[in-house]
Amino acid sequence: MENVINNEIGVTFFLKKMSHKDSVKKRGVYATIAYAGTSVKMQTGIVCMDPETQWKRGMFEGKNFSNENRELLEIRHKIESYDTRFCKSAQHIRDLYNGANVDDIPMTILMVFEESLEKKRTGKKARVRASTESL
Repeated sequence: MENVINNEIGVTFFLKKMSHKDSVKKRGVYATIAYAGTSVKMQTGIVCMDPETQWKRGMFEGKNFSNENRELLEIRHKIESYDTRFCKSAQHIRDLYNGANVDDIPMTILMVFEESLEKKRTGKKARVRASTESL
């Protein structure tokens, strides 16, 4: 019997300006994580000094950038290797990549309901009051 995990996590890399000045050419490399209809961006910490000659199709180009490409591939592999049965959204996957513990994220329906109720009670637009939550 084949164990097939529905791994539909998508990871792409793109460049983002590091300065508002047009004379500065260097860009930061960011990743976009897409999963279950959600997406989130994340900083990789890698810098591209000359995007016109060094960057093409989401990766560095040339033999001098093998370390940077290896780092990008390691990031992609690590993110795509998560078991999606325990993931709710792209934000959750980014939190897992950044070191959040799987036990910190509620998995039962009751725990998810309590977490969403708490967010509605403490958020900016707190519509739920203490009198409405008694059962």
